[in-house]
Amino acid sequence: HDAPNADFMEQLADGFLLWIAPTESDGKYDAAKKSIGSGPWIMDRYDIAQKFVYKRNPDYFVKDLPYMDGVEQAVIPEYANQMAQFQAGNIFNISPAANDVLPLRKQFTDLQWMNRTGTTMWGVFFAPKENDPTGPQNDERFRIAVSYAINRESLLELLYNIKALKDAGLTAVTDWNNQVSVGMGKKWWLNPKSPDMGAAAKYFEYNPAESKKLLSAMGLKSDTKIPYQYTHNRYGATFGTAAEAILGQLTEAGFPLVSEQQDYNSKFITQTWQGRFKGIALGNFGGFSSLSGYLGEQIDDNPENRRLLHTADMLGLKKKQGETVNEAERVKLVQELQKVNATNMYIVPTTGGGGTSYFAFRPQVRGIRDTRGLGGGTEQIGNYWLA
Repeated sequence: HDAPNADFMEQLADGFLLWIAPTESDGKYDAAKKSIGSGPWIMDRYDIAQKFVYKRNPDYFVKDLPYMDGVEQAVIPEYANQMAQFQAGNIFNISPAANDVLPLRKQFTDLQWMNRTGTTMWGVFFAPKENDPTGPQNDERFRIAVSYAINRESLLELLYNIKALKDAGLTAVTDWNNQVSVGMGKKWWLNPKSPDMGAAAKYFEYNPAESKKLLSAMGLKSDTKIPYQYTHNRYGATFGTAAEAILGQLTEAGFPLVSEQQDYNSKFITQTWQGRFKGIALGNFGGFSSLSGYLGEQIDDNPENRRLLHTADMLGLKKKQGETVNEAERVKLVQELQKVNATNMYIVPTTGGGGTSYFAFRPQVRGIRDTRGLGGGTEQIGNYWLA
């Protein structure tokens, strides 16, 4: 690619983008069964559906790290079981649901706490025309109607318990996601409620009456059945709460939806996330530390995955911002990209994913620190030790 890359250094550090496998992985061992790398931990064993057991890597390149001799990572899919195990003292940390933060602080006054603004955006995305040529989502009015039907303020309160946390003197982000998540930083994120959003700001308004008008103007019949898909076993209980709340808001606005909970491994990530679906779906966009990685999960001309936005306007802006090394000019392009998305609602941003998440640690944990994006096993747990 003979052009400047404005994000090159961040891409090198993005845990999602640069994975270097050892040369032996080329046919000399089964990477699906054996883990070999250069991190602080060596996998000792995996007890199926129970726990991962790691031991300290004595040859780790950072002197004196990791501090602990080993780590056991329990496999506890259900949130209620996670909470029960934490309360019983069997696990050392948990990310409680927003409604559980205050009760947990009251129950255990010696816990240590950390919070962060989410770097993801839970957004409604649509079946590509190539896979669903007659679907209503191909009409711009339908996509805008979806956005009008979502009450972002009430969704934010439902997911993150804003008022109660603020009343208790705790941090609770009240900003709304745009196509770029709040947690990506105010340099890149364009506040959808700000004057800088221009005319496109109106498409973030909660206006169910206008949503119904648009559906009526399309001639959408009430007996039409539109699939609404999301995964229930990957992104946590709060994501499931968001999916159900958005389903309720859309149904109330007149969308004739048929809901389908999908297993993440067998269907969502292998089919829906690859663009092989009909109707609409709710997805988790983000987690990248680099802007290019974040946008690359949404926009790309990849014939193998037509879920990715591949309209000329979005592809052009993504390419241009990635080649613009002048940061001020690049910021303008990224903001323009968010306006164009809002005007067409190619992806409908919701307030899920960008709120304040809390993390509780038992009092004996030391060396607590945070990083953005991937890095829990290295930059975080590698620095932990127990008093």
